[in-house]
Amino acid sequence: MKLEGIRVIDLSVFLPGPYLTLAMADHGAEVIKVEPPGRGEPGRTMLGDGGGTDSYYFLMFNSNKKAITLDLKSSRGRELFERLVAGADVVADNFAYGVLEQFGLGYERLRAIKPDIIHASIKGYGSWGPYRDYKSFDMIAQATGGVLAVNGSFDGPPLKPGVTFGDSGTGVHLALAVLAAYIERQRTGKGQYVEVAMQDAMVNFCRTAFVAHYLTGGMPAVRYGNRVGVMCPTDLYPCLGGGPARIGGPSAGPVTAMNPLIACAMKSKDGRSR
Repeated sequence: MKLEGIRVIDLSVFLPGPYLTLAMADHGAEVIKVEPPGRGEPGRTMLGDGGGTDSYYFLMFNSNKKAITLDLKSSRGRELFERLVAGADVVADNFAYGVLEQFGLGYERLRAIKPDIIHASIKGYGSWGPYRDYKSFDMIAQATGGVLAVNGSFDGPPLKPGVTFGDSGTGVHLALAVLAAYIERQRTGKGQYVEVAMQDAMVNFCRTAFVAHYLTGGMPAVRYGNRVGVMCPTDLYPCLGGGPARIGGPSAGPVTAMNPLIACAMKSKDGRSR
């Protein structure tokens, strides 16, 4: 496994942070999830059946991880946590701004314990700027980052995508940042603090909308539904068998290459193409 030998201390909750540590665990890293005593990480019961077992939601994003409970509000809990940090490569969290500092476990303290530690953190709007104290969740990140604004029909309101770009997309961004920091540590021996703001990750996903914004002299990007901008033909069409077929591309080439699929979509009920 590519990340075997890397130890991650995972303080994260719900989805964005656990998505990062899940990706690392799936590639061989040892991930130790640290949870509060009693109910554990709040994601354990989210969307559950109320039967006292871990929810499918929790299991989906926390497989391949070890787990312990520590009360970071107690001196004994913090002492044990610091012992974990001393033997770790990465500490991950997605707490609101200033929470770990309240426990005396901010990056400066982590670095004092282990100088080459990589502290990976997700924040709603970053650790600086006028919005740093605001919290964020998936849909809020998508709204403030522009994803909702470019999703939906031309004459309809903004529409939230069916997938959790705000949460999982931020976790993917941070995974790349952690690996970059690890490679840098291999070269220099130094750790670092790496952070991704959920809003920033969503803005990055909207890069194609920047093009339309530029070409129209700064006008808001248009929502095209299933179409791809002004390219034609491009849309979703029914295909033989009931499945959807996407037709379209930036030139005639992709459309020409899909002629058999077009014929399939246009086939009449009696089996003859038309």
